Amino acid sequence: MKKCLLLVFGLIAGFVFVTSCVVQIVDPTRASAVRMGTDFHEAVPLVSGGTLSLDNIDGDIQIMGWEKEEVEVFAERLMRRSYNRGFRWQPLLSSVPKIDVDTFEDFVKVKTMSLNQEEDASLVNYYLNVPQHVGLKDIVARKGEISISDLYGEVSIELTEGKVNVENCSGSLNVSLSKGSVKAGLLDLRSEDEIRISIQDGDITVYLEANINAWIEADTPEGQVVSDFKQLREQPSRKVSAQLGEDGCTIFLSSMKGDIKIRKLK
Repeated sequence: MKKCLLLVFGLIAGFVFVTSCVVQIVDPTRASAVRMGTDFHEAVPLVSGGTLSLDNIDGDIQIMGWEKEEVEVFAERLMRRSYNRGFRWQPLLSSVPKIDVDTFEDFVKVKTMSLNQEEDASLVNYYLNVPQHVGLKDIVARKGEISISDLYGEVSIELTEGKVNVENCSGSLNVSLSKGSVKAGLLDLRSEDEIRISIQDGDITVYLEANINAWIEADTPEGQVVSDFKQLREQPSRKVSAQLGEDGCTIFLSSMKGDIKIRKLK
């Protein structure tokens, strides 16, 4: 009888021990507590018509226009982790991304700070809300995807490798990319605007309004120029130029190795 009671109490104690261990492992509140506070968030004022610059190392950058006269910066740091079948990026829980935000009268400068070897092997993803009327000066990164949307103003982007996506934007645009691709949807371009997109290795796709007034030049020594506009279709496929409509903006597109597509917005 005593042996039976000891066995029962032993089983109960073991069960309590095991279940308590399981709760500690899967406790969602503990997991979220570890994750919270590891991302960067800061908001600073910026008047409409002001200027923003962003200097990143590796990582994606997403900038969207909104109605507030304020720049809101979110950022997360990811670390490359190796696995049996390759690698993947996952949040780096050890520290908040080190980011410097400087503000002046009508200028905000954001910069990713690199302090040690471990952080050099990581990347930082940015998500920014900015005034709709803003100048984006020197949006710079080595690798990643840069997305700009819903803005009016001058935009300058420099990327070594990756993708550039511009959507629902108006104003001058300057993109320099070594390897990757560019897609740009441009609206309400004016005579003072200049669009200049240059890639060493990759494709360019530009979406323009059907009734646009612009001088367009496109050059791709090792690719083809494909256009929805009749004036450009009638020319040789590797280097074209034409005046569309009356005097307007100027558009220069260049890819050393890749295709250039000039499409009409629908």
